[in-house]
Amino acid sequence: MSSKEFSLEIMGQRITRRRRILQLTQEQLAEKADLSPQFVSYAESGKRAIRPEKLLKLSTALGVSADYLLTGETSQKDGALLSEKLGKLSAPQFKAVESIIDEYIALNQRMRTDTKGAKEGKEKAEKTSSARKRKKKRGASDVSPKDA
Repeated sequence: MSSKEFSLEIMGQRITRRRRILQLTQEQLAEKADLSPQFVSYAESGKRAIRPEKLLKLSTALGVSADYLLTGETSQKDGALLSEKLGKLSAPQFKAVESIIDEYIALNQRMRTDTKGAKEGKEKAEKTSSARKRKKKRGASDVSPKDA
């Protein structure tokens, strides 16, 4: 597991988010996972711990790994699940998805670069501002009473 703190509530949010992405109701997810609708409701609310066998049923029905539900991080199984889905696409559909992924990665890299540049600019501005304040303070203390 990752160094992130585990939380039933956060895991419940992941279950809800994934269910909504798949456009399933709690009842539909419960049926697909062979669980009760009440259990799905409890799992999404994060009010009850989930037994491993039920977690596996949920993750299978949601098309994600149990690791993802637990930690929010992807695993090799998630990659395999994605690969399986990609294998069902036609060549033009596959190319479209590949293009979307490439654009997303490029956008993410630009955002990181922009964020890093903005952070560096902010730090530089803060240093300049601090230096000016120190210089003003020194200048004010250099003035002797008889100079005034």
